Amino acid sequence: MKFRKPLVLVIFLLIVLSAGGWLGYRLIRPAAAPIRILCMGDSITSSHYGDYTIEMAGRFNASRIPVEVATAARPGNTSQEYLRWMRQARPLEHANPHLVLLMLGTNDVRSDGDHTPTPRFLRNMRRILELIAAHRNPDTTIPAVILATIPPISSGQLELFDQDSRRRVEEEINPAIRQLARQHHLQLADVHGFFRRRIELMDGVHPSPQGYRALGGFLFQAASAFLHGKENPAETERLPEHMPGAIAFESNRHGNFDIFILDANGVTRLTRSPARDGYPAFSPRFDRIAFESDRSGRFEIHTIDRSGQVERLFRSPSQDHSPCWTADGKYIYFDRLVDGKEQVFRFDPARDEVEAVTRRNRRTALPAVSPDGSTLLATGHRLMGWNLVRIDLMDGNESLFTPEYGGCRAKYSHSGKQVAFVSHKFDQRGDIILTPATVFSPTRLTLDGKRHDYYPAFSPDDRFIVYASGPQLRDGNYDLCVIEIASRRTWTITSHPATDYKPAWGEWKSR
Repeated sequence: MKFRKPLVLVIFLLIVLSAGGWLGYRLIRPAAAPIRILCMGDSITSSHYGDYTIEMAGRFNASRIPVEVATAARPGNTSQEYLRWMRQARPLEHANPHLVLLMLGTNDVRSDGDHTPTPRFLRNMRRILELIAAHRNPDTTIPAVILATIPPISSGQLELFDQDSRRRVEEEINPAIRQLARQHHLQLADVHGFFRRRIELMDGVHPSPQGYRALGGFLFQAASAFLHGKENPAETERLPEHMPGAIAFESNRHGNFDIFILDANGVTRLTRSPARDGYPAFSPRFDRIAFESDRSGRFEIHTIDRSGQVERLFRSPSQDHSPCWTADGKYIYFDRLVDGKEQVFRFDPARDEVEAVTRRNRRTALPAVSPDGSTLLATGHRLMGWNLVRIDLMDGNESLFTPEYGGCRAKYSHSGKQVAFVSHKFDQRGDIILTPATVFSPTRLTLDGKRHDYYPAFSPDDRFIVYASGPQLRDGNYDLCVIEIASRRTWTITSHPATDYKPAWGEWKSR
């Protein structure tokens, strides 16, 4: 019994230390913040007739997806009245939504003084979309928008709606909404089509109670797919027709890791080696791809041309990784392990020479060079951990590029005006962040707190960013996704159970 009290004390101290460790972990590594959805509209959104947001919020809660659903409904409002209310009440500043579901237009077809000509309806909706696009949330995101068509008006006598109202829904308002979605590259939720197929769920202008619940389920599916990059799932692995060029990526879909090409025709295997080939980078003329490979027994930099000819560029005394070309083709930058720490080097093909770019006793890896050749961005381990560092290639001066964001794996846009990189600031897993290249002003692009979003690369026209998204950080089941910068619409372009990651975007035509 004499050991009982010390044993109890030891157990108590272990419990306290465990609790303290857990609390410390939560403070250092907080849970992902919920995604906020704002449902904007009239009485079809929420009123005494019903409220589809209740069903939507319940679905998200049941699926354990961290989403908060808020309502900004104005029953009886036309598009003009809603626009005026937005300017006065500023609902975006109160809700700070990551996603807006916008459905207006039913009251614009009324037969009384609220009747709104279609050209004016279009102007009002464009101004509403401009207000949404101008808003920036505290976490630097800009709200994405899902634009919804309006339901059909079912048969029956209605006080403020007549036969012309029904006609305008079909022939004017919904075509105008579809036109807006096309012009602004927005995802369209076809509420009209949904109720056309289930007209028994409509009770005049409004859905029935069952119809509101069904509408909440329908828009839950649309919002969930949008938020998780499954809005446009990869039924066939190919680049969508409206996206330019081709994407090179690393994958182990045939066992070991090789380089593959994905374009409008599908996926083509580029290298066939028992070694590990990875981290592809297009040459400026898109006639060769540089990549890292351990086919010699250590990682070295190789190239492959359009005929499939592979060439090792030089011998390495160590391990070389992460090649990238300069825009003029003069150099290939890469990182090399030196005394246990990564340093940035560059290879001059014309002189067949390798020279060190960084020589500090600190880790500096994953180089990206501005198109004008003046600036190097690299992932550097400094006093406060990993951050993006900016190095002036003329004088060697170094500065922190991503204060308070950490950051890694930067890529310049082809124009040199923007930089995409990875940060763990918001969900501790990895998001794609966009910033102007000259002044750090970050915008968060991806939101899925359950997945790691890594390895961004710009399309040749700088309209899109391809990235890899997966449930675990190290060689997990990554899929390639593409996000349109302007609209935040996302396409999943590979769906293989293997790992597809480290993409580069350029042009490629095999001979």
